[in-house]
Amino acid sequence: MVHTQVSMRSYETGQWALEMDANLAKDRAWANGLGDDIEWTWLLPPEYRRSPEWRKGVPERVNVAATSWPYNVQAARYHFQFEENLRVVKQWKPDLMILEVPEHARAWRMVQEHLGVSFPIVSYMNYLGGVSWLLKRNDRTDTRIRMWDGLDASDLIVFNTPGLMERWRETLPDSWFPWLAHKSTVWRASYSPVEFTYQPGGTRSRPVLNFTSRLTDEDRTRWPQLFVAAGRIEGLDVWVGNPNRAQTIDAVADRLGRRPERFGYASREEYVRSMADAAISTTFWPQDDVYSTAYCDTIASGTIPIVAALDPESVAGIAVKPNASVSEIEAALRRAMSLWNDRDEAVRFCRANFEWLMNNRSVERNGKQMREDMEALLA
Repeated sequence: MVHTQVSMRSYETGQWALEMDANLAKDRAWANGLGDDIEWTWLLPPEYRRSPEWRKGVPERVNVAATSWPYNVQAARYHFQFEENLRVVKQWKPDLMILEVPEHARAWRMVQEHLGVSFPIVSYMNYLGGVSWLLKRNDRTDTRIRMWDGLDASDLIVFNTPGLMERWRETLPDSWFPWLAHKSTVWRASYSPVEFTYQPGGTRSRPVLNFTSRLTDEDRTRWPQLFVAAGRIEGLDVWVGNPNRAQTIDAVADRLGRRPERFGYASREEYVRSMADAAISTTFWPQDDVYSTAYCDTIASGTIPIVAALDPESVAGIAVKPNASVSEIEAALRRAMSLWNDRDEAVRFCRANFEWLMNNRSVERNGKQMREDMEALLA
């Protein structure tokens, strides 16, 4: 059973946009890549019935348990639907749970105790923000204590990159991390490229910058700085996905200096096609700390990635530092355009990126350890 962290919510409709959710893409890769003998149950908000597009590529042996979800991703970390989750466990009888909200691990233990059942709980850590929450007291919810208690209640703590695990080690006091280390590991299996057609450098006669991140979280997505930089470059078309419908085209035009050539993707298929057609895509969350599905999609489609990293040698693509300035982003865009103009070099560059992707993120090459860890817990 996977209690995932659904996070892509439309500002326009207020509904969860499941077909564009990064964590469901990861869950789909697990379901397809870890073996036909595993039956999965995903906990999803009831909207899954209204948007069947998310089901494309999901095996039939994936069951769905509909449970109520709060209005946004942060609220989902504070509220646990106890009676509904009692029903879920009684109905689906999980052998193991992968939990992407570690604050809820203790609550799931209470469900087990109430029902007189037991199954291992794996807390899957896929973000760095929890570190700062741990070290900052919140009088209303006290996330720090709830997360520590959840990790204590977990049988295994999984990080999705070595860098994320190391960042936790660096951030926490020396005396704290050994308490976690004995039951912590890294799963490099978070992605599968099967949905994408590999087209090095894209298919267009003009270079296209394809920005698929949310138009929110400006400090992490850097979208205002990116569009100012892109507006300085002649001959670069700009496409904007706007997956959570958070901004209008005018907000982008104000920074870009003109309206983008495309704005808003109506479906998952349109997003996938845009990746194959584009030349350049950007990810400004440090990818040696966390994984971004859009970054993986960029590489899988042969698009040239511009990527933030604390250590440039640890990622694939044209690396920039986190919180890159407009001038630094502009320089990276110009380098990407120069690479796009050299077809042979672009092909070599994109193939090396793809090999990195398979070695460092793919279920196809790294699912064995994940499965072995799950089987060890069940044993």
